[in-house]
Amino acid sequence: MNGLVTRLKYINGDFVKALKGKNIAVTGTLKNYTRQQIIETINKIGAHYKTSVTGQTNYLIVGDIAWRTTKHQAAEKKGIQIISEKDFEELREAVIIK
Repeated sequence: MNGLVTRLKYINGDFVKALKGKNIAVTGTLKNYTRQQIIETINKIGAHYKTSVTGQTNYLIVGDIAWRTTKHQAAEKKGIQIISEKDFEELREAVIIK
């Protein structure tokens, strides 16, 4: 597992707590999901999909070419954790395994 999953496990003690009830926004084009699929996956793991980045956003999933989007810049300014699609996949798998 990568460092993000390990840090979340350490901080939260449980992978499910790492995502359950969290607000997740998405920006850019993802390789393995359509927008509808990522929304369904986020909701299925107990998190909430959000269309914009606000102070309530916990994570921003960033697609390959989205490193300069308005959402990305807003997340950086607000100190929101920015994760790649690969990071999200590892988190999702950890939640499902748990």
